[in-house]
Amino acid sequence: LKDIRKDKLIVLPNTGWDILRLGEGWELIFKCGKSCPAHLPPHAHSDLLSFDLYYKGVPIFFEAGTSTYRNNKIRQFERSGAAHNCFQVAKFSEDQNNNLINWIESVEVWSSFRAGRKGKIIHKNSGLSEDGTIWSEASHDAFSKLNLNYKRRIEITLLRNELLKLKLIEKLDCYISINWRQNWHFGPFLNDAFINDIYYQLTLNNEFKQKSSKTYCSYQFGKLLERKTLYISGVCKKGLHYLSHELILNPSKLFEN
Repeated sequence: LKDIRKDKLIVLPNTGWDILRLGEGWELIFKCGKSCPAHLPPHAHSDLLSFDLYYKGVPIFFEAGTSTYRNNKIRQFERSGAAHNCFQVAKFSEDQNNNLINWIESVEVWSSFRAGRKGKIIHKNSGLSEDGTIWSEASHDAFSKLNLNYKRRIEITLLRNELLKLKLIEKLDCYISINWRQNWHFGPFLNDAFINDIYYQLTLNNEFKQKSSKTYCSYQFGKLLERKTLYISGVCKKGLHYLSHELILNPSKLFEN
């Protein structure tokens, strides 16, 4: 990396993470590399191209974490793609409530410490734009069984008064019709005013189905905290599709009653 990028964009290829630091307390981490060392899969999660976002150490978007190593439903969920801020796809189904859809895992995890086929990163790039935007993008081959080419791009820009602009773009080149789902897991310490503002921005497009749920995350091992999750889902037919969200995050709302 060039010196000008060292404190803004940190690429850690041996860990699979990119760290994007805008300053003013904003930090985003993006899982866009290897899911785990080839010889050490037991702790792998199905989290390729997932991200977490923090403001001054407060988790804004936050995965489920790890609360247990016991082989139970909690462990299965925490290792799954559904527990991470990622994009999921499945072979097309008429079940629009997503109850019976078999979502493809970017890493096939099973039991408590087992992993099967692991998606491979097939493209990765990142950079710092002239306007101060930091971006990272990557694609993996875990959806190739559906003849689907997928790429995710994340951009963050610092605006006035510590406001953050976050742009998320999903690119899908489909050869058959598919179901898709986008997971937005909120941190456990956010107030309703902040969450409702993000909900409003994410649900402006009525073309997609939205479902709000109470879920949980593990901020410490063995301890579960309730938080909120928004699932956005839809269908893409054969062809090229771009799914895009642009959020303006106002940290001052974090401290409102």
